[in-house]
Amino acid sequence: MAIIQSINEIRGLIPDPDYRPFGTFETVVPMDIVRKKMIFAVTVSSVNGRPINIFRLRFVLLRRAGSFYLMFNNFIIESDQVDYISLTPAKDALISKDDWKFEKDDIGLFARSECRDHNIIYIVDNPREMSRIRETLDKKRLSKEITVEVTVV
Repeated sequence: MAIIQSINEIRGLIPDPDYRPFGTFETVVPMDIVRKKMIFAVTVSSVNGRPINIFRLRFVLLRRAGSFYLMFNNFIIESDQVDYISLTPAKDALISKDDWKFEKDDIGLFARSECRDHNIIYIVDNPREMSRIRETLDKKRLSKEITVEVTVV
């Protein structure tokens, strides 16, 4: 159990869009698949670089006027505020799961939310990994601090 390092580890949990002419605008992966592999989202503030939230994750895919939105929903409390990333393919182009804007750094796989706060969302399969994310982010922040000393001659 660790921080997710590749989109291949969560590929089965990302829903495919419904391309039928009168299909649904919202698609999800069936509940039995979601229950088999538990994943969590760790939300890191873009302002101070610290983890602010962790929740059990369920992806929801919305299709709106030529754009697709991958929502990071709380599996337990669906009414919680959600983060999302979007994708606008070329006209009549099909999307694949590799098109989503997931990035990887020295911590693991993450997405930059397009919500108002522009949070960073790491995906983990064990909620205890939040402490490891916090420690790594603290080390990064400390390495960027500069100490200035004044010397009077």
